[in-house]
Amino acid sequence: MDWVAGYAGPMNIGPELAKCAKSLRDGMESIMRVGADSAY
Repeated sequence: MDWVAGYAGPMNIGPELAKCAKSLRDGMESIMRVGADSAY
């Protein structure tokens, strides 16, 4: 979530939006890891 925290102040991202962005990012990371693992 470092990238979200870095924009929280300058872009006025509220805590709810930051929470949703982190959830989306975590889900996408999981999908990418599964795809990478299944490629071998």
